[in-house]
Amino acid sequence: MIFCDIFEPTNIETIIQQSVPTYKDAFNNKGFPDYTWIDTINRRIGVSRKKLGELLSSIDATEEQLGRDMESVDELILLIEDCFYSPILYNNRPGIQTWIPTKDGKFIRQYRKYNVSVSLLDSWLYQLSKAGISHIKTFDYEHTASCLVSLYHSSQKLEHSTLRRYIKPKMIHRDWNPQVLTLMGVYTEAGKKCRTFLGEKKAKALIDRYGTVWEILNQDAQELAKTENIGIVDATKLLKAIGKIRK
Repeated sequence: MIFCDIFEPTNIETIIQQSVPTYKDAFNNKGFPDYTWIDTINRRIGVSRKKLGELLSSIDATEEQLGRDMESVDELILLIEDCFYSPILYNNRPGIQTWIPTKDGKFIRQYRKYNVSVSLLDSWLYQLSKAGISHIKTFDYEHTASCLVSLYHSSQKLEHSTLRRYIKPKMIHRDWNPQVLTLMGVYTEAGKKCRTFLGEKKAKALIDRYGTVWEILNQDAQELAKTENIGIVDATKLLKAIGKIRK
């Protein structure tokens, strides 16, 4: 079942009901998104529907609403409807021209212009995804209804095959020698930045020869430079890093 807010369009709900039962109530007033359902592992999935013009009129207001919606669900999706647009110059600044279908649905026509650049919108949507909110763009209310049904059915599956035929999990197990790790963790000043200069190969070569970090740090540079893969430069840097060599 998909729970729909009472102010969501009836024509969207009617199409959804052809495939999934719905229940309508004042869910927005209770702190829930426009559409909510429970997936197969008992997680609450929420979808906030915004028309593109509404979003472009106030991105800040949309962001504030999404912040509230996130608190009531385990996963939140922003669905942007009437999402057909192109970049333009608006008042001599980058803007967005929106387009909508004609009445017969055979063509699209120019609609409103907004003083928001495409790059700003794309950047904002990218930051949303980093915050854990994915987004989906739909062309009209029929597309929105179809999308909601697809999302619902997908969430009811225990397993998904997407990308699994191409991506195989990689499990790498290493028994790291703590002495090697300690030696790799020694840092040296490089201007105002600190960086490590001993990689795994060099650190392992030193530990294989001396056994412990304590033994290594009690050698002089000339002695350390006798180790395979370690030159006088690396040996001197190491001893400078721990303060044994002052200059």
